[in-house]
Amino acid sequence: MEHLPTPCKAIIPAIEVPYLCGTDYDGSGMNLPDPETHPFEAEHGVFSQLQNWLYFGFMHNLFGNPFSSQDFLHKISGSEERRVCTCKLDAYICRWQKHITAASKVEKMEIFGRTFRLIEEARRYCGWFDQPAIIAENLSYSAVMLSVKVMLSSTLIAASGLPPGESLLAGRKFYPMIPEMQYPLPSGSILWEHMLMTGWCVHDLKRLFVEYGYNTIYYLASLKRDLGRPRDHRKCHESAQCTANNMGSNFKPKHIDECSGSCPDISSPMDKVNAILSEGDIPIISHTDRSQQKPQIEVLKAGSNTNYTAITHVWADGLGNPSSNALPMCQVQRLTSQIRKANKIKSSAPCLLWLDVFCIPLDDTEANRKLKMAAINRMIPTYAGAKNVLMLDSQIQKVHFDPDCFPCAVELSAHILSCAWYGRCWTHQEACLARDTFIQCASPRAVSFLDLRYKLGGTMRLMARNEEAFSEHEAVLADLGDVWNRAVVGSLDTDEDKKRDPNAQSLTRDQQFAKAWNGLLGKTTTKWEDVLCIVANLLDFRASEILSLPQDQQMKSMLHGQDRLPTALLFSNGPRLDSADHRERWVPSRPGGLRLEEDSTHFMRVTPGGLEVDGRSNAHMVFIPCETHRFTKLCFIADGSEKFWVELLCPEDDTGPNTSRIGTLLLLDAHAFERNKEPPYSSGLLGRGAALAVLSHEENYTEAAYDSPLLFGVQTLMMGEDKDRNSWPTFPEEKLQDSHKVLVVCDIASWPKPSFRRPSGAGLKKGRTYNDWLKSFRDDYVPGQETTRGLSVSWRRILRF
Repeated sequence: MEHLPTPCKAIIPAIEVPYLCGTDYDGSGMNLPDPETHPFEAEHGVFSQLQNWLYFGFMHNLFGNPFSSQDFLHKISGSEERRVCTCKLDAYICRWQKHITAASKVEKMEIFGRTFRLIEEARRYCGWFDQPAIIAENLSYSAVMLSVKVMLSSTLIAASGLPPGESLLAGRKFYPMIPEMQYPLPSGSILWEHMLMTGWCVHDLKRLFVEYGYNTIYYLASLKRDLGRPRDHRKCHESAQCTANNMGSNFKPKHIDECSGSCPDISSPMDKVNAILSEGDIPIISHTDRSQQKPQIEVLKAGSNTNYTAITHVWADGLGNPSSNALPMCQVQRLTSQIRKANKIKSSAPCLLWLDVFCIPLDDTEANRKLKMAAINRMIPTYAGAKNVLMLDSQIQKVHFDPDCFPCAVELSAHILSCAWYGRCWTHQEACLARDTFIQCASPRAVSFLDLRYKLGGTMRLMARNEEAFSEHEAVLADLGDVWNRAVVGSLDTDEDKKRDPNAQSLTRDQQFAKAWNGLLGKTTTKWEDVLCIVANLLDFRASEILSLPQDQQMKSMLHGQDRLPTALLFSNGPRLDSADHRERWVPSRPGGLRLEEDSTHFMRVTPGGLEVDGRSNAHMVFIPCETHRFTKLCFIADGSEKFWVELLCPEDDTGPNTSRIGTLLLLDAHAFERNKEPPYSSGLLGRGAALAVLSHEENYTEAAYDSPLLFGVQTLMMGEDKDRNSWPTFPEEKLQDSHKVLVVCDIASWPKPSFRRPSGAGLKKGRTYNDWLKSFRDDYVPGQETTRGLSVSWRRILRF
């Protein structure tokens, strides 16, 4: 792994790849036996052949002569034992890239055609060998498979950066974990264990290992993180989410490291805060720094020309206080100093800010509880109306960042991806709503999120026009660059976006739903009911109207507000609503499970009578005429010969929808089903789908009730568990045409339908401004009468009514 890029101060994973070959590579190429016709077990000789032919043989076939396997070996000091080393891989790749660049168009197509065939053959063998049933817990075999996957990933990076490889090899990335599995492949398990030992949360790893390739995961595994405070992730293994950032009842605000801990607290004048909240306005803090004296703070009402900074942070980092509206003076002084430097505010001028601990009352009385809810309901216009938002995270504040240093941008992206702030639901919403977010690093002045986002985007566009292929560092940036977009996922498009990128396309309603959903996956909150409030805000629904509904109606209302929904909602194993109506078995209770595709063609139509699915919804549809019986495990024969297995993901005591059936309809992920000609994953696993109980079935139309998500795969010849599958009931496939329509019955017409905050009911479109979007809050945030009154007169001026 020596050729891979690592952060400046790295914790290099202690991975030694053993050299298992009894004799050195003889130049014979890739001559592995076909595992489909020659079943095998994990023996040293098999992995010796695998390393000899699949590792050295692949590179020889790809790079051509001169090639020497000795360039990839080194002796251990004081021993005759040798290890695999990739220090010279970059030189081979560079020579290969120059050869392609100098080749004619016809020669390039021939080279990439051969490269494509080589990679697919290698992928096929990796699919067979990189399985727990084959490798078990043998670290040497895992390290060999990891070295093969990393080498193949580097080859893909080099080839994809040159035309026509960019189109030919797109989407062929190798991942260390499959979404359908709970733990990584054996080749990724070494990096997984290393990251757990260095303080990563298991829930973060489950998200990262399915989203990023081996080379990027290696970079993240090497990241030295100064967390700023101890975090205990031991209980996270037993929880559905990370609990390390949740605060206990005895939590107290922290003093900064440079303070002795004896400075007094600065309290917010809550009588003025409460009065402003009671009037339907937003309170902000004005801080005046008086040298040699205790800082002075007062409470103001946000007005039409108020340029204030809103703070987004994680309470556990020290700026939270569950027992009083106060913070240590050292924290207040550092916070206001950071805001002044970010906004270039003179020391003599007041510093205006909004911070939850100062501007949201405690819920110690009934009156305060109402005011607290009013303040929380008003957080959306608070962050949307701020001049900018300052992001504070204890890990990020210890990162030294140089905006002109390309590797620093990569490293900062990695730190943001791994910090506590990135993993919280409320901070995600706050960043989404900001006109611009400033990131406070170790440098005195914060850096603009938008500046970095567009600067990195410009760098990637320049790299795309470069005739030379990406370097490994550039490839890691290309992988991590999406962090900037995911952290402030655009469920709305601001005027700032349009100014910086006039060609930026507004989101469709479907994309807005998928992006908002995906942005919250893996993120945590102390109270799960808060997530539905955030979803409503990101989808531009009137949050107060949604929250006034019974809890079991809130998600249903937002789903009813969509014209289309991603088909993957049916395939996901995320949490679902506990409803007495069997027709609502498909309804999710909150974002969870699989990422939703943002492709505008992979959706199902929302109709009053249910969800309408057809072949254009990314669903391979198979009818199983099993009459009244419900099978949780079955097989079917496709095209007269290929055997597939299906297993429903449901509890053992789940008897399915409470309705009679005439058969079962399988909706299989069409992209995954088409992979059956490629190497299967562990146990032949291909992907996910959904099982439906068929109520009526005609030539071009089927009505069915949702039953359960499922896993499906291709029957293999070498896996031990397939012996058990031989006893599963087997049916012939009756494939439905793409034009066939399926209605997943559900009484959606009876669900409440939400109101939008703006007439268009979609993302900011051309001709609509950021202030137009802000106007949509008029009816949402007045305590007690959220949907019947407008905001106060001062907020009407702010929103320019």
